[in-house]
Amino acid sequence: MLGDTSTITKSDMYVFAEAPLHLWALKHGVLRAAAPSAFAQILMEQGQRVEALARDFLRAQLPDAMIQFQTTLHDGPYEARLDALVHDPQAGVYDIYEVKSSTKVKPEALDDLTFQTLVAEASLPVRDSYLVLVNNQYQRGEELDLQQFLSIHKVTDQVAERKPAIRALRAEALRIADQPDPAGIPGCYNPGDCSAPHLCHPNLPEYPIYDIPRLSPQKADELRGLNAIDITAIPPDYPLTPNQKTYVNTVRSGQPRIDFAAIRAELDSLIYPLYFLDYEAFTPAIPFFPGYTPYRFITFQFSLHILDAPGAPLRHIEYLSTDMQDPSQQLASELSQAIGPVGSVIVWYQPFEGGRNDELGERLPAFGGFFADLNTRIYDLMDIFKNNLYVHPACRGSASIKNVLPVLCPDTEQAYDRLAIQKGDQAMAAWLLVTGGGLSPAEARQTREDMLAYCRLDTLAMVKILEHLHELPRIATRLSGQDYNS
Repeated sequence: MLGDTSTITKSDMYVFAEAPLHLWALKHGVLRAAAPSAFAQILMEQGQRVEALARDFLRAQLPDAMIQFQTTLHDGPYEARLDALVHDPQAGVYDIYEVKSSTKVKPEALDDLTFQTLVAEASLPVRDSYLVLVNNQYQRGEELDLQQFLSIHKVTDQVAERKPAIRALRAEALRIADQPDPAGIPGCYNPGDCSAPHLCHPNLPEYPIYDIPRLSPQKADELRGLNAIDITAIPPDYPLTPNQKTYVNTVRSGQPRIDFAAIRAELDSLIYPLYFLDYEAFTPAIPFFPGYTPYRFITFQFSLHILDAPGAPLRHIEYLSTDMQDPSQQLASELSQAIGPVGSVIVWYQPFEGGRNDELGERLPAFGGFFADLNTRIYDLMDIFKNNLYVHPACRGSASIKNVLPVLCPDTEQAYDRLAIQKGDQAMAAWLLVTGGGLSPAEARQTREDMLAYCRLDTLAMVKILEHLHELPRIATRLSGQDYNS
């Protein structure tokens, strides 16, 4: 079904920012609109809750004002629905309030508000533009203090500065939407998440340039212009970072690049027992529990695999909170009983687990020493892949555990695919369902098992990858002297 190409909304501008070709596909009825991810759904629901609270907040902040919520206005082909339109009858002007669930004045929020303001100015005398944001300094008490939770930011000057650029962008979006065919319209740079792959990425090669780590859109456009979508077609003298060149050269060779000596040195630094640790956590915009600030992590789950010595039986301990109560005390108690004072704590992406340790130690002074000690013992197994000690073409330029595991351990290739919960955002959504009380007892039990299985696999995956790395000396022997270190 053909979309309405004659109207451009704020939502259309979001799609245009993703890629102009996505907007064309949306307006011409050929966008493969997928259901929002679990995380996207959470963000939408949080935004809706913050917006509902903002209405009460503005009524209290502006008790004598004439406020209209969700007013739709037009400026020719451009349409905007304003979160709040405040009329000052004495001055004969209007103020616009845009509600965002973020804690900072972000460029994209200013762009949104500028679009709204331009539309409103076509039919109304607009005086000022405001953002209503979440106050990240607010610490919740027993009850939510709405007047402290939200804050108002006057951004009239910033909006005025952006008007020429947004006028040009919305005109370009309208031109793209009205174009009869997609010829020449730029596509996106992420085939894995593309909602119009048949348009943006037709005939994608096995190893496309989009797999190159941290490739900028500008570089991608240059390579597109050189008809070098396939990594093997990139000119040898094309400027890339050392990290990018390493991956490109690995793809060209068709063989993994393995720094055997460096990996051995990394493994020799580990101290037994080995504790393979993974957390699951959620960051609500509206704090759930006393003492929390907006977007402060609630760490609700851990999985811990323990290897006491080389060749010893693998042990496993896990914890999952399923009550709508602050889980930090119980989680800290159980984890501190499971992890001894000696041994390396192995994680995948240290900033996450290390950050949760810092927060838990700050929140629970009695466990502050324990969590501080954990952070001195952390070893980030991801670094071996992120720092190019082990580069495999099939990892697609990514050091994600979900990319590395099936390449190094083919026997677990479909392990994540077999799970009901396969990603962290799905675990967050599942935790909200379990603690929210909206599931039947049978559904709650199954969801709990699904959450445990997912977190358990994250730590087991690290065990399997480490086992593979320990096998590298034998692999090196089998390679019969072939040098993959250059």
